Amino acid sequence: MKKCAYTTFLIALIILFTTPVAFGQALDGLWFKAKTTFKGYTVDGSGLISKANVTMVNYFYLTWVDTAYYVATYDEAGNVMPVGDSSFHTIGANEDIVHDFTMELGHVSNPINMVQSSIIKIKRDSHGAVKSATFNSMGCDIWRAQLAGNGFYGGCVMKAKTIEYPPFPG
Repeated sequence: MKKCAYTTFLIALIILFTTPVAFGQALDGLWFKAKTTFKGYTVDGSGLISKANVTMVNYFYLTWVDTAYYVATYDEAGNVMPVGDSSFHTIGANEDIVHDFTMELGHVSNPINMVQSSIIKIKRDSHGAVKSATFNSMGCDIWRAQLAGNGFYGGCVMKAKTIEYPPFPG
């Protein structure tokens, strides 16, 4: 009986040390700086169509609640985006992909609502703590947007990386 208890204990230790750490909340409490390039067309009030290519910076903060990340989004000046809050789930053992991630980016006066899928890369230290993380979109679809007061239609590419704090108070 003693040999069985030792064997069970040894197997439990092997499983404990060889199973990856659960990464379900690895991104909780992290700030990201997102640089997004929007390409497409604007349509003014008279129906004139013009090419548009704009790059904007936004910041977002992730909070883990129950089974999902909640996202608070800010423009470059630190204003909370009007729709602002969204949520997402990650896919993969190491939180590798976020699928159908809906965000509002741009500026408060020119919001751009989009949906995207992103590859997430998390770098960890020797203790398993997050050192840095990046989101790299695999493209996005813009479903409602304004640029300089005109309707905007097109797509985008977002690249975001962790930062310690945003450059605005809050």
